[in-house]
Amino acid sequence: MNRGTTILPTEDRMVSITEGFSMVGVKKTAGYSWINDGILPPPRILSERRRGWLHSELLSWMRNRPTIKPVKKDKKPRRVAA
Repeated sequence: MNRGTTILPTEDRMVSITEGFSMVGVKKTAGYSWINDGILPPPRILSERRRGWLHSELLSWMRNRPTIKPVKKDKKPRRVAA
Protein backbone atom coordinates (compact mmCIF):
# COMPACT_ATOMS: atom_id res chain seq x y z
CA MET A 1 0.00 0.00 0.00
CA ASN A 2 1.32 3.44 -0.86
CA ARG A 3 1.93 5.89 1.91
CA GLY A 4 -0.61 8.67 2.02
CA THR A 5 -3.24 6.62 0.18
CA THR A 6 -6.55 6.49 1.98
CA ILE A 7 -8.73 3.45 1.48
CA LEU A 8 -12.34 4.27 2.22
CA PRO A 9 -14.69 1.72 3.77
CA THR A 10 -17.19 0.25 1.30
CA GLU A 11 -19.97 2.51 2.59
CA ASP A 12 -17.94 5.66 1.90
CA ARG A 13 -16.83 4.96 -1.64
CA MET A 14 -18.01 7.27 -4.40
CA VAL A 15 -20.94 6.10 -6.52
CA SER A 16 -21.37 7.45 -10.05
CA ILE A 17 -24.66 8.92 -11.26
CA THR A 18 -25.40 5.80 -13.32
CA GLU A 19 -24.61 3.43 -10.44
CA GLY A 20 -26.59 5.61 -8.01
CA PHE A 21 -29.68 5.54 -10.18
CA SER A 22 -29.30 1.78 -10.48
CA MET A 23 -29.04 1.44 -6.67
CA VAL A 24 -32.19 3.51 -6.20
CA GLY A 25 -34.00 1.63 -8.96
CA VAL A 26 -34.80 4.46 -11.37
CA LYS A 27 -33.85 5.24 -14.95
CA LYS A 28 -31.83 8.34 -15.88
CA THR A 29 -34.79 10.58 -16.74
CA ALA A 30 -36.63 9.83 -13.50
CA GLY A 31 -33.40 10.14 -11.49
CA TYR A 32 -32.62 13.60 -12.84
CA SER A 33 -36.26 14.64 -12.23
CA TRP A 34 -35.98 13.40 -8.63
CA ILE A 35 -32.80 15.46 -8.17
CA ASN A 36 -34.44 18.57 -9.65
CA ASP A 37 -37.59 18.04 -7.52
CA GLY A 38 -35.54 17.59 -4.34
CA ILE A 39 -36.60 13.96 -3.86
CA LEU A 40 -33.10 12.56 -4.36
CA PRO A 41 -30.16 14.42 -2.76
CA PRO A 42 -28.01 16.38 -5.19
CA PRO A 43 -24.81 14.60 -6.23
CA ARG A 44 -21.38 15.91 -5.27
CA ILE A 45 -19.09 17.51 -7.84
CA LEU A 46 -16.21 15.09 -8.40
CA SER A 47 -14.60 16.89 -11.33
CA GLU A 48 -15.61 19.20 -14.14
CA ARG A 49 -17.68 16.48 -15.86
CA ARG A 50 -18.26 13.91 -13.07
CA ARG A 51 -20.88 13.85 -10.35
CA GLY A 52 -21.68 11.24 -7.73
CA TRP A 53 -22.68 10.42 -4.18
CA LEU A 54 -21.05 8.79 -1.23
CA HIS A 55 -22.37 5.23 -0.99
CA SER A 56 -23.40 5.93 2.63
CA GLU A 57 -25.49 8.96 1.51
CA LEU A 58 -27.56 6.86 -0.86
CA LEU A 59 -27.94 4.04 1.67
CA SER A 60 -29.15 6.53 4.27
CA TRP A 61 -31.58 8.09 1.79
CA MET A 62 -32.98 4.66 0.88
CA ARG A 63 -33.35 3.64 4.55
CA ASN A 64 -35.28 6.82 5.35
CA ARG A 65 -37.73 6.62 2.47
CA PRO A 66 -41.33 6.13 3.60
CA THR A 67 -42.83 2.69 3.18
CA ILE A 68 -46.13 2.01 1.48
CA LYS A 69 -48.92 0.96 3.80
CA PRO A 70 -50.69 -2.20 2.65
CA VAL A 71 -54.07 -1.61 1.04
CA LYS A 72 -56.94 -3.17 2.95
CA LYS A 73 -58.92 -5.57 0.80
CA ASP A 74 -62.69 -5.76 1.04
CA LYS A 75 -63.92 -8.88 2.73
CA LYS A 76 -66.83 -9.23 0.28
CA PRO A 77 -66.30 -9.12 -3.46
CA ARG A 78 -68.02 -6.15 -5.09
CA ARG A 79 -70.84 -6.73 -7.48
CA VAL A 80 -70.13 -5.78 -11.03
CA ALA A 81 -73.00 -4.27 -13.00
CA ALA A 82 -73.95 -6.43 -15.96
